[in-house]
Amino acid sequence: MSYNNKRDNQSSPVGSDRHETYQLSLKPVDSWFFRDSRPFEAQGMLHSVFPPYPPTIIGALRFKLAQRMGWGATRLSSWTEDIKTILGDGPIVLGDLRFQGPHISIQREKQRTTLYKVPLHILGETNFAQETRSDHWSPKTFLVPGDEVSCDLGKQTRLPTPQQETVGLNSGRSHWLTEAALLEVLSGKLVANSGECFLESDLWKTEYRVGLERHSGRHTALQGQLFSTNHIRFQDVYDLHLCVGVRGVPKPLQQKATELISLGGEGRMAELEVAEWPQLPIPEGLKNEIEEQKRLLFVLLTPMALPQGWQPNPGSQVPDLPGTTVVSACIDKPVLIGGWNSIERKPTPLRPYLPAGSVFFCEVEEDIDKATLLARHGECIGDLQAHGYGQIALGCWPQ
Repeated sequence: MSYNNKRDNQSSPVGSDRHETYQLSLKPVDSWFFRDSRPFEAQGMLHSVFPPYPPTIIGALRFKLAQRMGWGATRLSSWTEDIKTILGDGPIVLGDLRFQGPHISIQREKQRTTLYKVPLHILGETNFAQETRSDHWSPKTFLVPGDEVSCDLGKQTRLPTPQQETVGLNSGRSHWLTEAALLEVLSGKLVANSGECFLESDLWKTEYRVGLERHSGRHTALQGQLFSTNHIRFQDVYDLHLCVGVRGVPKPLQQKATELISLGGEGRMAELEVAEWPQLPIPEGLKNEIEEQKRLLFVLLTPMALPQGWQPNPGSQVPDLPGTTVVSACIDKPVLIGGWNSIERKPTPLRPYLPAGSVFFCEVEEDIDKATLLARHGECIGDLQAHGYGQIALGCWPQ
């Protein structure tokens, strides 16, 4: 996986190692808690989101890197200018840092593989599996652009249409694919081995907990401050990790020894390790798809922040994908993502993002530079690319 880093041509006082991408692998010591965007008063229970959104991961990692650079006398003290140059300042400006993900990885047959949300143009069948005592989902057909119709999106709109009968079929919203399975899908084929699809409840489970706020001085319970949360606990079967790609960190700060960091709500702990960042291969047949069919599709691997003024409607040009025009799309409802401004000590405004797993069918201009287009595979599009938003995988229309 590569990066869209507009600072690549700038000189670095530490050398070229600043431009190497490496992986930070996070593993929970106990359980994790990543609060969703809804206020506590609106839900009665604090629900956990997994995988967490980029602001949570970026904040924790920048905090740790700042400590390595000598900051940490008090958490309220400001960063020095040297720290700000590398780590940025505030929730938006990241300095020289560029992030990718976060993604989930599992250990299978002595090899670690990344998991991705099932693309929304796949429909499958759910059956109860006796051996695991849980529902098992297997892909059965694709959604593809249908015939032109007149609707609220325009007079020549091609809505997603199933390739075959869809009675009893559903999308795989709560399922994940291995990298090998994703490459099959990006090559225009259905996943041959349903064992490459994983249900979320087989990967992690939810633990419900009750908390009570205490007075910091008297260490006694405060009246009416009873609350409920649910935590994420990994299942032991697959040795799950949460993986983040990072770029722009000077070599002296790239500590490779395992260490503990605070991650998410309630100060939960995580083991942090440095590993090699895996590259996402180009799907089979993509070059011919672009040259001969003059088309492609792309899947969002992480939520996408829409650029101001751009809507993912048929006929619109795709930002940061030169020469491509949207024909049709499979999009779920937007996700609301906020964060925390540690400088001003207040939440950042919620913003809607296109969810991971969204699929766009596109046409390609006749004279497009194929090499330039293929170079976008695994990179980010849209706003806040340095945060890891809008990472895409290019692929072929279903066969």
